[in-house]
Amino acid sequence: MSLTKRWSEAGYLSRIVLAHAPRQVSVSLIFDVRQKKMLLDDPFSPDADHPIPDVSVCDVHIVRKGGGSDLALVIAKPIQNDAKSRSRLMKKLENYLGFIQSEQFKDECGAPFSHGTSIAVHIHADSAPAIFTLLQQCEGWVEDNDAELKILRIKNEA
Repeated sequence: MSLTKRWSEAGYLSRIVLAHAPRQVSVSLIFDVRQKKMLLDDPFSPDADHPIPDVSVCDVHIVRKGGGSDLALVIAKPIQNDAKSRSRLMKKLENYLGFIQSEQFKDECGAPFSHGTSIAVHIHADSAPAIFTLLQQCEGWVEDNDAELKILRIKNEA
């Protein structure tokens, strides 16, 4: 957001607040309120109602004897092809890849290599077809980071 727009919003907000508040409110308070709202609108903040509830955690991590590991990303509810869902999926994959390249991973599992390190995305079968396509397009990105991407459909057991 541009500084001009921020000042414009701050001026607008301050006029509203001052018109209805019994005391003066500083512009910094208005910026603090705006920043907290931006945090609430953060597409990566935990969201228990979303098919990817938390992008900051690894759902499953299994360390193999002799080196390597298997990581799993579980999407148990159908995921739609909307901007928030795509962003959360890409961020979660990015976080997994960052972990694979970390010193912590190397200490626990050894150096990653594509046939010894995998990320299995267990995804609900009723998810949007475009999400499956997006995942397939990520295979090269994952391979460039010394891992193998597996896409596994979770069948509806109704």
